[in-house]
Amino acid sequence: MKKLNLYLCLVAGLLLLPVEAFAQNVQVGAEQNRGVTSAAAVATDSTGKLKAATIAGAGAGLTTGPTSSVSGDCVAFTGTAGQIADNGAACATTYTLPTATSSTLGGVKPDGTTIADSSGAISCATATSSQLGCVKPDGTTITIASGVISAASASQSNFVSTAQNITASTFTAITNMVTPTIPVNTTRRGVCYLFWGQTSGNAAITIGAALSASGATGTIGMFGSISNFSGATTLSGTSTATVVSSTPLAVGSLLYTSMITFTVTTGATNPVTLQLYGYTATSGDPFVVNVGSNCGLLP
Repeated sequence: MKKLNLYLCLVAGLLLLPVEAFAQNVQVGAEQNRGVTSAAAVATDSTGKLKAATIAGAGAGLTTGPTSSVSGDCVAFTGTAGQIADNGAACATTYTLPTATSSTLGGVKPDGTTIADSSGAISCATATSSQLGCVKPDGTTITIASGVISAASASQSNFVSTAQNITASTFTAITNMVTPTIPVNTTRRGVCYLFWGQTSGNAAITIGAALSASGATGTIGMFGSISNFSGATTLSGTSTATVVSSTPLAVGSLLYTSMITFTVTTGATNPVTLQLYGYTATSGDPFVVNVGSNCGLLP
């Protein structure tokens, strides 16, 4: 048996076999088919192209090509063991990844400035006043929940919704008389309006303030009711400082109005709030904080 070098090429869905003109039928021995255990006839047409045929062997037979095809179509397995056919669609020569948009999945590329690529790892520059880049919510003035960010209003205030009678003779937190959170490395001014009263006006009233975390400082002062101006009081960390302590100018169930102004500078670590406190010198003459009292930050 003659040895014949065969070169197979799959073109347009056909398995092509260049052969010499005189070789219309070639017996392929089992020893040259690498696993094909029996010889088979391989037929070509007048142009030398291999016709569809089955080469029997161990296991399923292998169809060498479809009986017909369209130029440029891809070859597909038919689902029947040992058969292939024209899949009816042209083969794509190249694939182009679309550019990603809000409605199309696709590719993006780093710009090399705000987003950089190093050894396959991307990173984002930190945004500054002159540099585009990434920022992160501080968790207080800007928060994030389920991928949605929101910002607290700069002039947000907290209001007293239920009157509070303070009978204690030591500093007691006045409910809701606390500012919105002030972020780190920030200086903010604000004002609290305190609407309050007493039963008889015989007992001295003390009003104080404290910051919620260390590292922050501030000043605070009060106008009205007890005195024209209490003077500036220094705030430092979480220690409660006395803003004013005095007996009211009048007695009885009057409504007093006091305006408390403050400036707070936070440190680099902790955001803070400012909380107002109060107490009375006589438990029988309570310090009454009325509805509508409020604390807020100025824009």
